[in-house]
Amino acid sequence: MSTPFTKRVHKNDTSQEDSYLNENLTIKDEPIKIYLRIRPTDHSNDYQLMNNSIQFENNSFTFHEILTEKSQEKVYKMIRPILNDTLSGYNSTIFTYGQTATGKTYTVTGTDTAPGIVPTILKWTENEVASMSVLEIYNEQLRDLLVENVTDDVEHDTSVINESFLSQDISFRAQDINLKTNENVSRNFQGKSDNLPLTIRETVENGIQVNNLKRISLQSYARSIEIYKKALTRRKKDQTQRNKESSRSHCILILWFKTRFGNKESRINVVDLAGSEKIGENDLQESQSQSTSHTGNLLNDLISSFHTKKKRNIKGKNLETGNINKSLLTLREVIKKLTSQNDHIPYRDSKLTFLLKDSLGGSSKLMVIGTVDFRHKIETMNTMMFLDMIKMIENKPVSVLKGQMSSEDIILYEKESGLDKRKPVCQKKIKFLKFLKELRKFIDELRNKLYELQMLILKRQIQNRTKIYEECDKKITEMVLGNREK
Repeated sequence: MSTPFTKRVHKNDTSQEDSYLNENLTIKDEPIKIYLRIRPTDHSNDYQLMNNSIQFENNSFTFHEILTEKSQEKVYKMIRPILNDTLSGYNSTIFTYGQTATGKTYTVTGTDTAPGIVPTILKWTENEVASMSVLEIYNEQLRDLLVENVTDDVEHDTSVINESFLSQDISFRAQDINLKTNENVSRNFQGKSDNLPLTIRETVENGIQVNNLKRISLQSYARSIEIYKKALTRRKKDQTQRNKESSRSHCILILWFKTRFGNKESRINVVDLAGSEKIGENDLQESQSQSTSHTGNLLNDLISSFHTKKKRNIKGKNLETGNINKSLLTLREVIKKLTSQNDHIPYRDSKLTFLLKDSLGGSSKLMVIGTVDFRHKIETMNTMMFLDMIKMIENKPVSVLKGQMSSEDIILYEKESGLDKRKPVCQKKIKFLKFLKELRKFIDELRNKLYELQMLILKRQIQNRTKIYEECDKKITEMVLGNREK
């Protein structure tokens, strides 16, 4: 119901004030922030720090901030502004980039004593209306990590025959092995049929979306962190030359929040990228030489089968590494095209860049944390050059509330969010708009109380009328009975 104090906003209204307010929904004040995190080592003499600049190999790089300690305290301060923007209606993305074993997963997930970005966000937003999804990109395939029976392709499964059989009693027959293998294969195919495939779709209204992705409502921090940790146990990990437990996939956490203004949803993506690594050919050659030296009886067949499986596992690792490097190269190529103002941006060449399209030259806010280890100078230089290139991207964040808020709400929102610095707004006008908003609320409360009072009066009138009718009926009955007696 409209009131004399309600300002009607028409779609065709092109007043100068409303035009400015709609334009101000787009933030142009540092929509992209780049940070560098240095893994603590004994190689601190290889570089020089000066405020937020670093000199390395006769090159100088400048970032918003450089972290050199293991403590997560500065990370918490870094993510607070972008989280506030997300809760206020802006889609955002945080991702870590760097060589394997440089601290990306530590920054994102952390430990029980030093929580990372995700546990901190879940803790801070415990009282917000939120939901969560977790997925990974493994070998250019999307896998929902909130689904319990996520399975892999049979050709990459190493659980059929592993090293443990060598220490067991080899008293079973060859057909037993085939039976177990067939059971495992059927189990894999059955798991695939139970899970709907994840597909990436782009729409004008919602931007980039992942179809068939499981989404869980968050109730408490304890429950949220339990779900997240359980999802991480399903993530692909393996031992590499530089890391005993290396992430072999890109992991993406998506958190949806109900905005503090209006009735819309905004989201923040936290991406833990897999680290690039060289493909090891020596292990493959060694496995090939070993697998050709065993033939004959059942024991030799078992050993030969084991080495065949080992060779297949090494090929699987090389495939993983190749796909990781390919997606990271595509990411660099997309950023390079964006900085050169190229007409065609190859977002769809990789599922990673397609998912991050809104954050790379799009309408979302972006925060990138590059992790480096100065024991590996070439990779460190590549990472810092990559971060330096991202700074040249131009993002134009747009609130999901655009077109959903009145002019007064927009001005108040910008004032509370500190976004009104681009154009000074009269303090008297701010106070008046705030008073007007409170007055509307007061009028609505009065209207509700008036309605309750009217209902109470009507109820009493009905009760009084009922009482009068009952008294009239009683008198009429007495008169009728009196006449009959006469």
